[in-house]
Amino acid sequence: MAHAQDHDAGFGRLLQRVRRAARLTQEELAERSGVAVRTISDIERGKVRTAQRETARRLVTALRLTGPDQTAFEEAARGRPPTDAGGAGAPAPSGPAGTTSEGADTAPGAVAASPPVTFRQVHPPPTPLIGRENESRAVVGTLSRPDVRIVTLTGTGGVGKTRVALAVAEAVGADFADGVCDVDLTLVSGSADVVTHLIGAAGGEIRRGDVAELADVLGQRRLLLLLDNFEHVLPAAPAVAAVLARCPNLKLLVTSRVALHIRGEHEYRLDPLPVPDADPPSDAALLARSASVRLFAWHASARRSDWRLTDANAATVARICRLLDGVPLAIELAAVRVGLFPVDVIAQRLDRRLGRIQLLTAGPRDAPDRQRTLAAAIGWSVGLLPPPAQRLLARLSVFPARYTVEAAELVCAGDDGRPAVDVLEGLAVIGDHHLHRSLADGRFAMYEAVREFAAERLRELGEEEAIAARHTGYVVAEAEQAAIGLAGAEQEHWLERMEGLRYDLPVVLARVRSAGDPETAVQIAGAVWRFWYGRGAIADGRRWLDEALAAGDPDPTDPTPARHRARALNAAAALGHYVGLDHAEVAARYRAATVLWRRAGDDVGLAGTLSNLAMSQQYANDPEAARRTYDEALVAARRAGDERVVATALLNLGILLVQQGEPDPAGPALDESLRLFQRAGNVRATADVYTAQALLATATCRYARAERLAERSRELFLRLQDELGDTESLLVIAQAVELSGTDDARARKLYETGLETCRRLGDVWGPGLALVGLGRLALRRADRAAAAELADAALAHYRSLGFQTGVRIAAALRAAVESTDDPVPSTDLYALLPP
Repeated sequence: MAHAQDHDAGFGRLLQRVRRAARLTQEELAERSGVAVRTISDIERGKVRTAQRETARRLVTALRLTGPDQTAFEEAARGRPPTDAGGAGAPAPSGPAGTTSEGADTAPGAVAASPPVTFRQVHPPPTPLIGRENESRAVVGTLSRPDVRIVTLTGTGGVGKTRVALAVAEAVGADFADGVCDVDLTLVSGSADVVTHLIGAAGGEIRRGDVAELADVLGQRRLLLLLDNFEHVLPAAPAVAAVLARCPNLKLLVTSRVALHIRGEHEYRLDPLPVPDADPPSDAALLARSASVRLFAWHASARRSDWRLTDANAATVARICRLLDGVPLAIELAAVRVGLFPVDVIAQRLDRRLGRIQLLTAGPRDAPDRQRTLAAAIGWSVGLLPPPAQRLLARLSVFPARYTVEAAELVCAGDDGRPAVDVLEGLAVIGDHHLHRSLADGRFAMYEAVREFAAERLRELGEEEAIAARHTGYVVAEAEQAAIGLAGAEQEHWLERMEGLRYDLPVVLARVRSAGDPETAVQIAGAVWRFWYGRGAIADGRRWLDEALAAGDPDPTDPTPARHRARALNAAAALGHYVGLDHAEVAARYRAATVLWRRAGDDVGLAGTLSNLAMSQQYANDPEAARRTYDEALVAARRAGDERVVATALLNLGILLVQQGEPDPAGPALDESLRLFQRAGNVRATADVYTAQALLATATCRYARAERLAERSRELFLRLQDELGDTESLLVIAQAVELSGTDDARARKLYETGLETCRRLGDVWGPGLALVGLGRLALRRADRAAAAELADAALAHYRSLGFQTGVRIAAALRAAVESTDDPVPSTDLYALLPP
């Protein structure tokens, strides 16, 4: 028995001797081999007396043992007497000390070489990848396998999952023809919103917001979706699995604190970085092999350009890394403190606070030690802030995603008996302590783990309710200003400004509803509907409007609540019309709004809703009722002296007259509308008028003028980043080119481009025009089969919308296909209409 123990202890001594001869620490060997540091330590101390075949193989590879050295090592690992043949106890390293198997020129943070990749929605991280080269290569290998569709990087918060995922995306990006799409799920308010968020991130227009729609948006695209921070929305995992099953060329790279547990998922657990031994030597060159030490050194030198890792501070740095369990975020937060303290003071303060700072209460009580250590590191960093900055950080946690200096001053500065803080100075101090980051657009964003910690501190301060109320008041005020700005000369500014509140809106709407205040929800939702429309968040807007209207007073008597509800009803109907909602339901909401506008004595609101109601009647095949309602809208608008609403009614009336084949009265109506919108500086409405005038020019066979007007319209829509409006103008150009008969190939290409974009954006009105135009072109080139197919598709599409003018045009095209006459369509846009 004693003889066997000698053999076992001999394996441990052999491993230690070989490791030291290779000038490797236990941590460095663990990093190279993938064998846990604890396992290596247990072997060397004789606690573990043999090694499994796979463990021995990894150690042999990492130690670069060959020939007799390898044989002797493997025999000892099996518990057999070790031999010294060939000097197995002290093999010479195959390269200079500190180099990896990739060679001495491999820089810290390097990933397996791949061609340069231009990402779609992915931004290069500002810091190098340190200590994760092996993990990145392993994940790249797994994700590159044809039988693997989803890889999930799991691990504790702050362990570096996102950074590794970005490195992997860079390495494999060239394999995906349609690029890599990076989606941060921390910005999603809940699992129910994941699918709509992904539709928007993939460039789609949200209509239904369901799995089928997302699958249609992604289709056959060879795309890598990087879904970051999935633990926030785990109930959405089945939906993601369903999309993956429908899109054969899609792959997913996910980061999450826990696995998704769906079929086909390959989980890769990312542990904290290895740390040096408990009693490391004061040798900077040796300790620099430790990834955690290198990470600390990089951030410390970035914070202070004169800081260097030296023999004098290396052991203390190693101690800091051990105290932080190798968690990258914790190491970074500690490293940036070299601007305030020497490393020995940092180690002392960190060591003291690890036992004293409360754990992050937002996390579970049975969370692993490493997660609690990260919370302690955050708490320690917050504790280094001056008291006013600590209070400001707590108050800033009320913002769910981003905030500006102005917003922080309005919400977080002290008044109403609360302690005052200097917001501008506090933001600078918080930024210096790396507890939030500056974004390219001038806003700030807090790290999610820090925000959760700060939110708990806000509760402890007893200020949660007061600051939430201030945040709600801020959003209400912004929404009311946006209601004016989005319809006026500053709409470009307000579209961008409201983009910064995209994630505040659902938080505040949910807050006021849960507090039993549906009227405020009605007020906000009705005020910002043009933002939801202009940015393609139609499904979100409709949902919030419907929920607010369902909970609020359906028959308010006070003028202000009546105005708010009327505005929300008008908005809900407008968004419903856009997605092809039942005409009767749309008209009912418009009529309910007109009742409230009259009750409130608001002619401006009444005129706007009447104009919208007339448009609904127009597309519901009642042109005579539409004309009467447009006239009523113009009377109310002129009575109120509101030129914007007058211009809107004239624009819609002009389009109706064009569709009814009455170009003579249509021209003056559109000209006056254009003059009024230009005087008001309303860019989007001006673009809409140019499009309508292009339609009029096409209907009267002035095709060159139609092209010029539509191109002018496109310029304005592109300026507003309004892809939907741009596509509408593109289709008008296609129609003008087609009917002119000058370039059928160009017309066909324009129609096909427009049709594809309409389907991607979810536009329900454009596809019919494109299908009819393509059918005409097919008929012109005597391809009756294609013309018949396109005519049938247009007919079905228009019937689904209940748009009888379109139905008649498509039916007439279908009849022309069946005709025995030569297929030479008229150049008159409305010649296919029956008399």
